[in-house]
Amino acid sequence: CALTDDDIRGISFSLANPDSTTEHHCLKTWNLAHNRMTNVGMGGLCDYLTCKNISGAYICSLTDLDLSWNSLHFNGAQALSTALRSVGSQCKLSKLHLSANGLTDSGAQLIGSMMIHVPALADVNLTQNSICGRACFVFARALRGHASMKKLDLSENPLSEEGACALFRLILTGLPCFVMMRDCTLAVDNTLFNNMFPASNSPYELELTKPYDVAIFNELTQIALHQPSCQFESISYKSSNGREFTPVLSRSKKSLILKQFGRDVEWEIP
Repeated sequence: CALTDDDIRGISFSLANPDSTTEHHCLKTWNLAHNRMTNVGMGGLCDYLTCKNISGAYICSLTDLDLSWNSLHFNGAQALSTALRSVGSQCKLSKLHLSANGLTDSGAQLIGSMMIHVPALADVNLTQNSICGRACFVFARALRGHASMKKLDLSENPLSEEGACALFRLILTGLPCFVMMRDCTLAVDNTLFNNMFPASNSPYELELTKPYDVAIFNELTQIALHQPSCQFESISYKSSNGREFTPVLSRSKKSLILKQFGRDVEWEIP
């Protein structure tokens, strides 16, 4: 129906209005596919997704959102991932379709890192978005701890051989999520993490505000935990306030441990 950004912002504003009818707040499915929506319209939609009533509860009840075939690009992916991440476990969205939006690999990484924080998600479609290998590592990390995900469609993207292998390794562990990679190009990308020879790029200097770097740190930790012949020579972490920490790998506890006030505390990636 060729809705514009102004159209979508107007509809979103009406839905987010606390005086809207109860029927509006019970909206479960919204199909916005094949419109002219950009990151500007996404801003309005995100206002609805994150709107709260007077008691502080989120009013959005959407479980199925189809935004396929628009022009969201990276900025739209950034706005959407930030909004859904802020709602987190209170988000009811189980189906999210974002096909053909020009998200690029960087935008897809943001969507992948957001998935970890939205446990209701079960079906995510990201076909035809120029997604490459780095996002695959981010999706692998997201799927590893996501019990509800049943389907992730990455078809028709240039995933790269290394990116696809990151997902295949996870699938072989018995992953309950069905990952689709139809008609993907799998060219070799030597700039990506090499699971077979992790020491080849050592030492690693990772910025843990970046989804791909967090995913690689997770890959390295999994290798060190489950392959006795591999181990960290040393780990150090500097927080945003300049404090430095030295986590220690514990194979018995299958996690990284910090000493705090004489006690062992499991370290979580910020």
